[in-house]
Amino acid sequence: MGLLSKFLKKVANETAEDLSSKEAKKIGSFFSEKISEIVDQGKKADQELAAHQQSASSSVSEAVHEAVNEAAEEGEVTIPGNSWGPTMPLEECQFNFPGPYTAYFEKILGEEFSAFRLNKEMIPSGRGAVYTLLDGEKRALVLEVLNSSSVRNKLRKTCRMSGTPYVRLYHDHDGWWNTRAYVVERCRKAMAGE
Repeated sequence: MGLLSKFLKKVANETAEDLSSKEAKKIGSFFSEKISEIVDQGKKADQELAAHQQSASSSVSEAVHEAVNEAAEEGEVTIPGNSWGPTMPLEECQFNFPGPYTAYFEKILGEEFSAFRLNKEMIPSGRGAVYTLLDGEKRALVLEVLNSSSVRNKLRKTCRMSGTPYVRLYHDHDGWWNTRAYVVERCRKAMAGE
C-alpha cells in the first residue's frame, strides 16, 4: 500500500497543481478582463467629461460675449477694439485724441507700421485724407479717411484693379469711434489679403 498511496498522493498533488494553475490562469484572465473594462470605462468617462467641459466652456463664453454685446448696444459698456456704439470707448480713439483726425491717423500708422514710409495727401475742401504706406516704391496699403457724405470711389477702384490693399474709414460718422485697435486690425487684415 505504501507505493499505491505514494502514487495516488503524487497524482492528487499533480492534479491539484494543474487545477490550481488552471484556476489561477482563469482567475488572472478574469481580473485582467475586468481591469481592462474598468480602464476603458475610465477613458470613456474622461473623454465624455472633456467634451462636456469644452461644451460648457463654449456655452459660457458665448453667453458672456452675448451679454457684453447687449450691454454695449445699450450704451452701458464698450468692448475693447469695438469702434462703434453710442458711448465713446475708454481706449484710444479718434475722438479722445488731443488733436485733429489727420494727426491721429498719422500717429497710428507711424507707430504701428514703422517699417513703411508714410505719405499723406489731403483731399481738397477738407473732405478727408489719403495715407499711403510705401515699401520702397511699392504701395503696401492705401488708407482713405473721408467724411461720411463723400462718394469718392475712383481710388478704391484703382487699388482693387492694381491689387493694392485698400481701407476706407470715415472721420465724422456718428457712433463710429475709429479706435486704435480697430484701425490697426483693418489695416493689417487688408495687407494680409483678408
